[in-house]
Formats: sequence, C-alpha cells, structure tokens
Amino acid sequence: MAEDLALIASGHFSAKIGIPWEVSKFAELALHLDHPFLSGGAGADMRDKLDAVFNILTLGPSRIKKSREELLQKLRRRKEELRAEQQQVYSHMHEDVRRIMGSKATLLIEELAREVGYQDEGLASELREGFHIIGILSDCREFPHEQVDPTMEVEGLRTVSKWAQHAVVGQLRKNQKLASHIMEKCKSEAGQAGTLKGPFTREEVTAILGPHWVPIPRFGLEQGAKIRMIDDASLYLQNATVGRSFKLTLGGLDQLLAIAKVWLSAVTEDRKVRIRYPDGSWREGVLHEEWSIDQARKLLGRLLDLADAYKQLASRPEEAYAAVVAAFDEEVGEVRFFIARTLLFGETAAVYGFNRVARLLEKIAVRLANLVCTNYFDDYAQLEAEELAASAEECMKELFKLLGFRLAETESKDKPFSEVFDPLGVRVDLTESTRGVVKVAPKPSRVEKVLEEVRGALSQGSMRGYEASGLAQKIRFLRETHFGRCGARVLNGLADHSKAAGAVSVLAPRLKKGMEWLVSYLPAAPARQLRAWSNESPVLIFTDGANEPEAVTVGAVLLERGAPPEYFGEKVPDELVSAWRQAGGFQVIGQAELLPVQISARVWSARLAGRFSIW
Repeated sequence: MAEDLALIASGHFSAKIGIPWEVSKFAELALHLDHPFLSGGAGADMRDKLDAVFNILTLGPSRIKKSREELLQKLRRRKEELRAEQQQVYSHMHEDVRRIMGSKATLLIEELAREVGYQDEGLASELREGFHIIGILSDCREFPHEQVDPTMEVEGLRTVSKWAQHAVVGQLRKNQKLASHIMEKCKSEAGQAGTLKGPFTREEVTAILGPHWVPIPRFGLEQGAKIRMIDDASLYLQNATVGRSFKLTLGGLDQLLAIAKVWLSAVTEDRKVRIRYPDGSWREGVLHEEWSIDQARKLLGRLLDLADAYKQLASRPEEAYAAVVAAFDEEVGEVRFFIARTLLFGETAAVYGFNRVARLLEKIAVRLANLVCTNYFDDYAQLEAEELAASAEECMKELFKLLGFRLAETESKDKPFSEVFDPLGVRVDLTESTRGVVKVAPKPSRVEKVLEEVRGALSQGSMRGYEASGLAQKIRFLRETHFGRCGARVLNGLADHSKAAGAVSVLAPRLKKGMEWLVSYLPAAPARQLRAWSNESPVLIFTDGANEPEAVTVGAVLLERGAPPEYFGEKVPDELVSAWRQAGGFQVIGQAELLPVQISARVWSARLAGRFSIW
C-alpha cells in the first residue's frame, strides 16, 4: 500500500479503467466477431498472403511461373553486381561474425528488406555486427507492440559471474545424463561448423574474456531418436537482462488453415474470385482462363525447414562473455567451456532475433514471388495449386539459397509437395480440396508415441514424476492441435503425479482411469474437418455458473447473426450438487462452470454441427 501511495504521489503512473458495455451494444459487437480459422490474424502479413492467393488465381499459372523465374534471375544478377561491395562488408566484420555470416548476402537482404517495406531499423546492423543476446533488444515494428522490461540490469551479470563459474561445475558433475553425447556435439560445433570455439578450461576462458564471464550449462532433451541441445541461459540470469518492445505473433497452423479455407472458398462456380480480408474488405476479380475451377482448388502442401536455424545467425562478439557454453567431459572428468559465435537455443534474445529474420524471409517470398507460406520459427509451410507446385518449390529453395540460408535437405525433411503433408507436428490432408474440405489430424507417429508411453505406464502401474511431466506436454500438444478441450482430467492427473519428480510413484485411480480413456480415444478420434463453404458467421455461446449459499445455478446464451438469441437458465438439482460435494468438497464452482458447456453442446447440437463456434 505504501509503495502504491508513493507511486501516486510521484505523478508518474498510468491507470486503466474498464467501463462495461451495455448489453445490447456488447451483443452487437460480438456478432461481428470472426472465428480465428476465418481470419488467420489481422496483421499485414495475412493481407500479403491473401494478395498472393488472389494473384495466383487471377494472373494464371503461366504468368506466375514467369514472374518467379524473372525474380530469381534478377536476384542472381544483383547479387553478382554487389559482390565486390559485399566482400568489403565481410572484411569489416568481426572475425567471429564473418565466420557465421560470411555466406549470407547481407547487402541483398538489406535491399530486399527496403523493397518490401520491412519495419526493422536495427536489422541491417545486426546482420553485420551480430545479434544482441543480452540487454534491451532492437524494436521490430513488424510485430505488435508489447513492452517487457528486464528484471535485472546487464551489469548484474558481473556480480553473479564468479559464483556461476563455480556453481556450474557442481551442477554438471551431479547431472551427467547424456554427457558424452553433449560433449561430442559441442566438439562438433567447435570443429568444422565453427559455431562454438573451444574446448577451454576455466582459466583459458578468463584469459580470453576477462574474469566476469557467465556460463550457460548445456543439457540434452531426448525427442524420440533425436537429442536436442538446450543451452540454459536462464539459470545464471542472462535471460533476466533481456527487455523488448514487441511480441511475436507467428503464422502457425491456424493461419495456414485460414489461408486454405479462403483459397478454396474464393473461387465461385461462375469463375469469379472473391477474397474477404481480415478487416472486412473484399477483393474481387475473374479466374484466369488457364485455370479450370477444379485446378484452382486442387491444393498441395509442403514444409521447408531451415537447417540449424539459430546457428545461422551470429551473436554480438562483445557479449560473448554471457554466452560461454559449459559441458561435462567424461574423458578428463572435468567441465569444459565453449565460447558461442551464434545465437543459442535457450537464449530468450535468440528467439526474438531469429524471428525478425525469419519474418523478413517470409515477407520477401510472399510479396515478391507470390509464394503462399506461413512461418513458425524455422518451419515454412507452403500451400500451392498443383499446377504451380514445382515452380513454388524451386523458387522457395532457390530464394533462400541465394540469400545464403542453409535448408534441411535430408529425406525426412525435404519432401516435395503432396496432398498430405505434416507441418508443425500435425497431418494436413488436402485430398478433398476440390470439394472444399481440409482435414487435420495428429501425425500418426506422435499418436503412437503417446500411446506407447501410456500403455507402458498402465502395465507398470507407476511412473516417475518427470516422465508424467513429459507425457503431459505431448498430450497437451495433441489436445491443442486436434481434439480441443478433451483430456483435461488426464492432464490434471499427470500434473499431480509430476510432483514426484525423479521418484517412482503409483498411478492414482483417477489418473489410471483417464489414461485408459486416452488409449481407447486417441486411435479412434476422427480428423477435424475444415469446410470452405460452411456458413462463415460463427455461433457465439456464453456460459456461466454460480455457487451461491442458497443454490447452485447454471445458464447460457446463444447468439448468431440473422437469428434470434436463445438461452437457458436452471437451478442445479440438490442431489447432483450433493454428489459433487461428496466427491470434491463444498466449493463446486468448477463443476457449475463446466455443466452449462456440456448442456449447451447437447441442447444446441443441431445448431453447432459443422459450424464454427466461439465459446
């Protein structure tokens, strides 16, 4: 209270006051909401992608192919014209930055950023000088504003440095899981790849960087047959020094499906092209004569993946003291250190620095080449009409390579366009796209891995706490991308079980029952269907429950454009309330909030079938 009064007295504060809407005005505004699948986000990036769809449909395949070929020819010529000047830029780079960025066409990237109007004033200098990994990050106005201040000043790292150098040795000695693999990976990165320098002893690092360097312990995260390296920049507070003025909004699955829906619904039977933008505006044209209606709707997809994404961008050499990777070397029985030349997976700043570049690459591809893609970190999911698939794949790959970015080219990563593809951990099925249907389901391999873990735990009747935590993450992903809110009971049970940490604990009856349900449900869960020609106005349902001394009550209201509202309100029977309280205590507000959701789904099932809804 005293702090609040002092703040008010200073006059340096802001206050936000919420004024409730009138009921009728609130309902009017709510009825104009779009479902996320219909809008895909209201940013300029979505408008660019819908413009690309419009151009493909109205300009025709021949002109699109030619424009992409001409763009690549233009970029090759310009890259050659800039060769001498680019060499001058390389020569002025710090040697560690040049080791990483010497393959990047930074001048061409800067020119293209200006051409597409990329709003990031600090990007050019960071491409040349390395990206900041601590402190206040450069602003990027391509993303929405969000002010997040650091919780610690950069100077605070000097205070913790000596303690951290000592503490990391004890930590890594205690936790030697995957130590040999981690050390092998570190040495590999310090070898031909050159993303790390080392290995060094503590004294050698001090001789290079001075006494106030701060380590980053590296650990391995097992992901099936793969082990991902995580550099924990939170433990010794490097991440606490990071402040930013923007938040990341990435395309992801929702935007990809929104684009597919718009594309399929844009082409009408009378060969008109009508595209509705997130702001409510429309763009209209005529389907080009080279397209048949079915050809225009025959969609394919593929995924382009950057190789070692973060390690393709250099970090700031003067901040290397805050990026000293630590790993245990079993051969000598000591902790060894490596100085990072690049962004690291585990640094907060790396997430923001990398995505500034990733968004620029997406914008160049979409605006200049009419390539329909959405990026999510280092993954670029592409959609294309079958007739243009070869053109889109060749152009996207060549564009990235011209700019100096390495692509994942293994057989499992570099797959051609297909009716069925697996972006972002899910399976998108476009086999019925000519009928306006897109299906979404989990990747079968993900489902099988979850089922294998669940069956194993059920057969043993127990599991370790950290195993429960890991399983919960996998189930949560399936839940969010496929079967919605189902599975909450399993997740709650796993959360309770995870408190056992490394100890083996017997499965609670409630968790066991939930896991048995999961084993029966997951294999049978149908793919979600997105129908391009479904009614575009979502059904809105507002639910509420109350736990008052005199009664427990529930209710709901359904709103829909062009239809009168419907509602219900009821007192929950005393015998049901008594059953709730016998099972979980006197406070039953949770049950009271959930019951009207279940009632609404049953009472209005006919209204909701095949429709988008917002709850």
